Amino acid sequence: MGKEEGFVKIYRSLIDDPIWLNSTPAQKAVLITLMCMVTWKPRKWDVLGKPITLKPGQCFTSLSEIALRAGDGVSREVVRKALARFETLGFSTHQRTQRGTLITIVKWRVYQLEEETENTAENTARTQREHSENTTINKKVRKKECKNNPLGGIIENYTSNPALISALEDWVESRKASRRATTKRAVEINLRKLDQWAAGDDAKKIAIIEETISLGLAAFVQPKKKAESKAKANEPKDMGIPC
Repeated sequence: MGKEEGFVKIYRSLIDDPIWLNSTPAQKAVLITLMCMVTWKPRKWDVLGKPITLKPGQCFTSLSEIALRAGDGVSREVVRKALARFETLGFSTHQRTQRGTLITIVKWRVYQLEEETENTAENTARTQREHSENTTINKKVRKKECKNNPLGGIIENYTSNPALISALEDWVESRKASRRATTKRAVEINLRKLDQWAAGDDAKKIAIIEETISLGLAAFVQPKKKAESKAKANEPKDMGIPC
């Protein structure tokens, strides 16, 4: 490994940080893998024929690629949950597209640069400019994806929750794998069912989707009401009164 490939700084304080302390071994593997995968200097990239420049602390990859590089015991599902956790804790952000995922490690400059010579005003201007560039690119990519993939557009308009988006995309893929017709109307009908059964509760929606996939069904299944089932089980049985 040559010096030109760069290096990563890891501070001792990381061991007491919640992102490390409360993560599973697999999530820790994903954390270190992301730090090694992001670029340490500006790098040209291509997304759907649109050239972009990855900034230090960014990489354009896929959940499968991250899982592969993280090693044994790390699946695509582990990566998906890890990314959602890291974003909640403010460590990183991720923006999904049809061709992959843009990962950005927050405050990369603060943690990784050897020297910080720019003043606060310059840093603020750079951050705003980079954010504007990435936002413009992502809007163009999403617009082109929605045109080429109407189902992806429906999902993106339905929710901004990365975990829920991933679960819905997995469901769409499972329908396609079982050769079930996956039309725009079918997706919209099932999304209305989700809102009816779990309005405002993304965790419950994800649970319904995962159960549907595990059962190999095409349409979402209504969750059983545990309370009613338990009450029925506890109802006294009529054994009859002897005359």
